[in-house]
Amino acid sequence: MAWLTLRRVSFVLRNNTTTVFSSQNSFFKINARLNDAGAYLFNEATNDFSATVSHPTRINRIVTINIDRIGYGQGCIVLSDLTTNVMIALPSSDQLLGASVTVTCKKKQLKLRYKY
Repeated sequence: MAWLTLRRVSFVLRNNTTTVFSSQNSFFKINARLNDAGAYLFNEATNDFSATVSHPTRINRIVTINIDRIGYGQGCIVLSDLTTNVMIALPSSDQLLGASVTVTCKKKQLKLRYKY
C-alpha cells in the first residue's frame, strides 16, 4: 500500500452522546457520527476503509459508527447512497477490556463496460 493513498484520522469521544466529527484537508474529507465514548481511528485506502474502536470500560457491546462512505463486508451496512454504518463488536472478556477492534469495509468498484 502506498503511503500517498492512505488517509487516516482519529477521534476521541468522552461522553456517550451523539456527536458528529468532521475532518478535512486538501486530500481528504470525512464526517463520522459517533454515539459511544471511546477512541476511534479511521483509515482509508484506494479499495477499502476501516474503523477501529477502543473502549476503556465496556465489553460485550456493539459500537456503531456512521461514516459518509459506501462500503461492504461483515459489519458494514449501507444506509443510503452516501453513508455506511460500521458495526464493531467489543471484546466479550474482561481480560480484553480496552482492546482495539477493527472492521474493514470494501469499496464497491464500478466496472465500466464499453460497447463498440
